[in-house]
Amino acid sequence: MTMKAWRLDRLGGHLRLENVPMPEVRPGSVLVRVEASTLMSYIKPYVEGRLPPYHAPSGGFTPGGNCVGTIETAGKDVWQLAPGQRVLVSSLFRSSENVADPAQILIGVTSFMYPASAYRSVLALVRSGALEISTINPKVFPLTELAAAMDAAASAGSLECVVMKP
Repeated sequence: MTMKAWRLDRLGGHLRLENVPMPEVRPGSVLVRVEASTLMSYIKPYVEGRLPPYHAPSGGFTPGGNCVGTIETAGKDVWQLAPGQRVLVSSLFRSSENVADPAQILIGVTSFMYPASAYRSVLALVRSGALEISTINPKVFPLTELAAAMDAAASAGSLECVVMKP
C-alpha cells in the first residue's frame, strides 16, 4: 500500500508530493492516518535551508510538526491505544507507548492532559473575557497547496494558524 507525502530530498532541495510506501507498524507503535497538520511560521525558511541551526535527517524526509489523526493500526505491545481512536501527535516526542505517562506521547482528543485545575483556570479566563478564543483564525489548505500554505504560515499573526488537510 502507498500513501501521499510531501518529501524533501534535503534542506534547500526539491520539495514534491509523492506516493510513498505505507509505513509498517512496529511493536509498541501505531500507524496514524493524518487528518490535519499544522504549519509553523518558520516552515518555509526551514524547507528552503535558510535556518542553519536546524538539522534534518540524512536522505529524503517528510518535513512536518504536530498533527491530528486517527489510529489505523496498533502494533504488538500497544495496550492503551486502539484503532479508530483520534489522537494528537507531537513532533517533540518519539517513544513507544509503554512509558511512565503514555498520554504525553499520543494524546487522545477526548482526554485532557493537564490537571482539572488548569482546565478550570483556562475556562475562567474565557468566561471573564480575558481570553477570546473566537479570534483564532485557522486558514485551511488542501495537501496539494503546500507552497501557498507555507507563505500563509510565514505571515500568520499570533492568533492565526495554518492547517494542511489531505
